[in-house]
This record gives sequence, structure tokens and C-alpha cells, in this order.
Amino acid sequence: MVMLFVPYPMLTDEQRMQRLPPIHWEQCCPSVQQLLKAVPAGRKVALIRLIMTEERPRMVAEDFSGALYVVSQEGHQNAVETNYEKLFPEVVQGGVSAIAEPIMRDQWTVQERYGPHRPLWKVSVHDEEERVLYLSSKTGEVLLETTAWQRGWNWIGAVVHWVYLPEWREHLWAWEQTLSSLALVAAVGIGTGLWVGVGHLRRASNRQWQRAHSGWWRWHHRLGLLIGGFTLTWALSGYLTLDAGRLFSVPTPTIAQRERFMGSPIQPEDLTRSLEEVWKEVQPASPVCEVAIVKVEGTIHYVFRHDATHQIVVLIGQDSRPLLDQIATPLLVGGAERAMGARVLSEERMEEPDEYYYPTAHHSRPLPVLRLVFDDPAATWFYLDPGTGRIIEVMDRSRRVFRWLVSGLHSWNVGWLQDQQRIRKGWILLCSILGIALTLTGLWIGLRRILARRASSFGRSHAIR
Repeated sequence: MVMLFVPYPMLTDEQRMQRLPPIHWEQCCPSVQQLLKAVPAGRKVALIRLIMTEERPRMVAEDFSGALYVVSQEGHQNAVETNYEKLFPEVVQGGVSAIAEPIMRDQWTVQERYGPHRPLWKVSVHDEEERVLYLSSKTGEVLLETTAWQRGWNWIGAVVHWVYLPEWREHLWAWEQTLSSLALVAAVGIGTGLWVGVGHLRRASNRQWQRAHSGWWRWHHRLGLLIGGFTLTWALSGYLTLDAGRLFSVPTPTIAQRERFMGSPIQPEDLTRSLEEVWKEVQPASPVCEVAIVKVEGTIHYVFRHDATHQIVVLIGQDSRPLLDQIATPLLVGGAERAMGARVLSEERMEEPDEYYYPTAHHSRPLPVLRLVFDDPAATWFYLDPGTGRIIEVMDRSRRVFRWLVSGLHSWNVGWLQDQQRIRKGWILLCSILGIALTLTGLWIGLRRILARRASSFGRSHAIR
């Protein structure tokens, strides 16, 4: 219930961009060629970014495994310093003090997405909200920001719900197997109770049965008939949230698909024009907080990002020219067909969400997106960000079924309820409260039976004596 209102802490791309300072072009730029030389042999570069941290430009390369390689303006390949005053200037404004310490992981950074940035810098800010910031030791970017209010509620929300304990969560396989087993045991127990409860309906008119099953028994029986179906589907859909590709496909493209979409990994010979040269040609009116060098269908693009939704895209080639705010659709379609090895049947620029790609109450999704439908046997769809050239989601027939089984049955993100969040949350709260009542009545009945049996056993032992 808590998770309906206070989600587990995470930083969206929009929030990440808000925390990046504008790039100081008078200090720019680190050498892309030197950055690519720093990438170990055999590693293929999927993305290059220019950002500003520690009051200096940094060039960051990311390979297909997610590993990061960084060079600064001076050509150094070192990790960022501990000077949080430079990394996050607003921390020290108004006399607010903070303490920085290196960590590998803690309660709020157990997920795998933080792996390439470890160790992390944990900055505890002594302000009214008791903020804690987590920064990458590789790039200096803010990866997460939490408040005391968030952390407090999550201890009785997501941490309990997902058993998010750092010492256990880092062993991903054991954590997934344990939670999956618990969900299956719960589903079997609920299903057995429903079977027995429905069977008792045949004898509900029997007065002797009514006298034997009054009080707590009757309440438990009625609650089970009322809410048992909901709790059973909730347990089963909860089990499926941990599927991780065992029964259903995953929504992320494979490394091979990403590489085919690009045409090939980023190579030094691809960068025929320097970033400084393109910057002088474009001269964006608004501050640029990040420049992404991406490759689609064999063509390099420089993406000057003002924030999470506004950018200028420059195609690098013989006919180099500024575009409006997105990568050309024919290139995206061509790269996608190469990635899938299938033909695109239809393409649609989506300005609004659909039933499979949509924001939730706590997590936004970038729009507009390009939705591509393929003619492959799995009836695959791609959702692409035309602004950054990223494959956001892969949705085949299996994954679309997964969406209804999990998001539909577990979160009730279905139909008109998706647009009526208050009603959706109210419905889930009501069902949750009834489910708690069903559980408590069952526990009380079981406890009374155990105590009665012990008392009976104790009485018989005294009679024998």
C-alpha cells in the first residue's frame, strides 16, 4: 500500500539532466580520439557523452556491457575527486554542510544499474530534508537523491515488499529464487483456501455446519470468497514480476540487436568532424548540459541536449547539416530493420501513450516516440526515442501478454483506470485492506486451533498421571 504513494527512490533521465551543469565551451573539449584509445582492446563503444562535472568537461564512453571509460580536459583517466563542493555546488549554498564517503552499495543502491559507477560517493547533506546524494566515482554525475521522508516510508514499503536487503540483494539469483518461491507458496496456499471455501458453500445451509463455523470462521470464509480471487491473481502476477526472461521475453534489445541497429560500434574513423567545430557551427541558443555521440544505421549524430526533451541533432557526413530535434525517421527504420532482420510493416510517431507504452504515477516515459511494427514471427514492436536514437523497449507478442498479466493483474494499469489514478489507487487500497483482514482472520483461527490442541494435549497428559 505504501508503494502506491512513495515509490522506491530512483533518478529519472529528466531529473539526471536537471542536475547536470551547462557545459563550459570555453574549456572544451576532451579528445574523443584519446578517449577511444583508453577503451581496452576487444571492447566495442556503444555511446559517447560529453558532460560537465567538477567544473571541467569530461568525455565518457560506454561499451555494450555498460562499462564506462572517462577522460577529462587534461587527458586524465582518473576517477572524480571527493570535493562535493565542485560536484554538487548547491549542497554548500546557504551554509549547508555535508559529509562525503565512498561506498560500494547500501540500502538504496543495491540494483545492478549502479554497477558501472561503483564505488559511489555518498554525500549526506545536513539540511531540513536530510538529503543523501549518490554520485558516480567514474563520471561525477548524481545517480540518486533521497530524503529522510522517502527512506522512512520505504523501510515499511518497498524494502519489506521486495526484501531489499543489501547483503542479500547483491546475490541476485538467490534473491530472485527466494522471492519467487515465496510467491508460489502464497499462491498455492490461497488457491487451496479458495478450493476449500467454495466447497463449504454446499454445506452453508446446514445449521449444524453454521453453528460450528460461526464468528471468526464465518468472517474468514466470507472474506475469502470475496477477495480470494484477487489475492490469488496478485500472488501469481507477483511471481511473474521476477520472471527475468524465463517464461516471457525481456523488453530490452540484445547486444547483437543494438550493434546491428548502429551499423557498427563507434570507431575513431567515424568522427570526421570535431565536436568544437560542430558546436561553433550550431551555436545553440539555450545552454547545453550534455552532448551525446550516437550512431544509427552507420551514421554518426551529435545530439546537443538542453534537457530531457529538447535537443539539437546534427548528422555528421558528407551532407552534414543541423536537423530539428530528432534523428531522421528513415535512418531509425533502416537501423531497426537491420537489428530485427525483419521488415517494418508500419511506423507511427506517438505523441501520446498507448496500452503498452505509458507512464505510471511515479515513473515518466519519454514522448514522442517512434513505434515500429515488424513482420517477424513474434510480431515484435520497437519503441524508439527519435531524439537520442535509443531503442527504449522491445515488445513482442510474449511481452505484450506479460504486460496484461503483470501490469494488469498486479498494478491494475488497465483501460480507463490508467487515466483515473485516484480510483485505481482506491481500488487497490480497498482490496489490500480486505486481503489483510483475510490474512489476520486466518492467522487468528490457526492460532486458536494450535492453542486448543495444546490445551487438549496438556489435559490428557494430566489425566494419565
